[in-house]
Amino acid sequence: MVSPRTKGRLTEKRCEKKLQELGYITYLVPPSRPFQQVQDIFHLWDLIAMRGDEVLFVQVKTNYHSGYVKYRKFQENFPGVRCQLWNWQTHNGWIVKDFHSQVVDQRS
Repeated sequence: MVSPRTKGRLTEKRCEKKLQELGYITYLVPPSRPFQQVQDIFHLWDLIAMRGDEVLFVQVKTNYHSGYVKYRKFQENFPGVRCQLWNWQTHNGWIVKDFHSQVVDQRS
């Protein structure tokens, strides 16, 4: 059985790989150690991806269904970047919620 920490890290790496396949260069927050405070970017984002002039802040979740307020608020405060939530659904693949365009996209 895989621990939640390991499952989360595997999902983050899967997301990073997918973004790289789409032509982005990426920075993934290093894994935290036991008893270490989480070091997410701005305490929200797991990953930054860049392609040309586009800057993308990404939060990665597994089987996630609610609680988008803090991500929307960040997007409203920084309209020059795109903010997305990449949600890995065990049986459906990626569901991507883009807070910049308010579009939900399904990717395999």
